[in-house]
Amino acid sequence: MTRPTVRVAIQIVKTALPRYVTTLIASVGALINTATLGRHGTASLAAFVVAIAVYGPVVTTVAGVMRGMMPYVVEHENDPRRLGALLNNGLWLGYAVGVVGAITVLSTEHIGRVTGVAEPVLRGLGMLPALLALAVVSQSVGAAASSTLVALGRGRTVMRAGLISTAATVGLSALLVLGPGPLPALGVTGAGTAMLASSVIYTTQAQLALRHIAGLHRTVLPGRPDRREVILLARTGIPMAGTVLVKFTVLGVLTFAAARLGAQQTAVHGVAESLVNLIYTVAVSIGQAVVPMVGQSVRAADLDSARRAVRMGAVVAFLWVGLLGCATVAFGR
Repeated sequence: MTRPTVRVAIQIVKTALPRYVTTLIASVGALINTATLGRHGTASLAAFVVAIAVYGPVVTTVAGVMRGMMPYVVEHENDPRRLGALLNNGLWLGYAVGVVGAITVLSTEHIGRVTGVAEPVLRGLGMLPALLALAVVSQSVGAAASSTLVALGRGRTVMRAGLISTAATVGLSALLVLGPGPLPALGVTGAGTAMLASSVIYTTQAQLALRHIAGLHRTVLPGRPDRREVILLARTGIPMAGTVLVKFTVLGVLTFAAARLGAQQTAVHGVAESLVNLIYTVAVSIGQAVVPMVGQSVRAADLDSARRAVRMGAVVAFLWVGLLGCATVAFGR
């Protein structure tokens, strides 16, 4: 392997790792809540799995759409004024897809009833859809900020924010779901509260990090939008989210199929799906890390470098997914 190829591989890993950690927030939160709810009760776990079957595709789509900002951030990274306008329009897009996603998550019980999910599972949802809907809106704002930070080379900041928010999920899930000591056990409501709090913590860190970049004074209240640029960002981001959405939608359909059989089958499916998501997001993160590298090479008319980035992205994805897949088979229990 030549030295330029090794450098490309290292750069892909360094860029993909923060994106992977970012995407893992939802997956790890779901995995932790799956574990704690499994101890709380099978019925609670089944209700949570059904809610995540809707929340997962929605939040993945939101994050994917917002990553459509990355090529344009790279293009304007040396023009703070133009970059500020781009972030303003990206935030408008984030709110738009976030609200649509939140409405979808709020419809979880209706979707379950239409698809024939067992009534005891639906009764166990409680306030969970409302809490996850708020988390979707928060995730949309955080995704806009994190995509910008990664494109600007601030991947460590994104990774740190992801680790802190995931740690919050771990602590809050243990406290709120199981309720050790004098605290009451809240079950699925506690799980939803933990996920919402984790999302808000992550978004707050990402937005504050943007404020520290010279010339960028971002808030969660964007100014007047440029509709043409908002549409341009959407047209770029939606195809990026499409392939991931297909995968999560298929898993969601399988979850609702399992939920028709009862709480026990739903719970088992939820555990397996949580493990699969941890692996699949690796390939997605690597693919997104390759995008700005290819864009830079194409603008420099260096097609050899662009092809090298695509080839090495495939190699790194194969190795990383293979390693995690083997670990899951070996230590799955």
